[in-house]
Amino acid sequence: MRKSLVALPLVALFLLSACGNATEEKNGEKAESSSTTDTSKNGTKYEIGHTVKIDHVDFTITSAKLSDGEKNIKPKGKALTLDVTAKNESDKKVLLASTEFTLYKNGKKQESYFGETNHLDGNLDRNKTVKGVLQYDVEGAGEYELIYKPAYINDKKEYKWHIEVR
Repeated sequence: MRKSLVALPLVALFLLSACGNATEEKNGEKAESSSTTDTSKNGTKYEIGHTVKIDHVDFTITSAKLSDGEKNIKPKGKALTLDVTAKNESDKKVLLASTEFTLYKNGKKQESYFGETNHLDGNLDRNKTVKGVLQYDVEGAGEYELIYKPAYINDKKEYKWHIEVR
């Protein structure tokens, strides 16, 4: 009986240390994968001005502006226009679609707004750069989260930008 009382804490200690190693391995794998792929899955949120490489395409949100919308197409609230530059560094054509981007404020999805401007949609030829916009119908100034889920690029991760509009 006395031997089992001594052995029980030793077994428990061994099991706990094994669990600790398993957790460290998981964290090590996670840290390793996040350092090799610069994605938002690891908690990274990009800011305006940061260039993010997604499967040979560099995306940069260069500015965020609020307006009353365009003359013939008025939003319910304000029109938030995000200026975006995309550079295709691959040897193939890439399809860009503004519908792959979703904007949230406090977890609530914001509606897209399609004014008469050059939206980030269409084919981007190899080794070319395009400038376009993403537009949303928003209440006004504040902090937003833009999420990009590529459907037409061979990268199925989720990318996030923190957008602050004053």
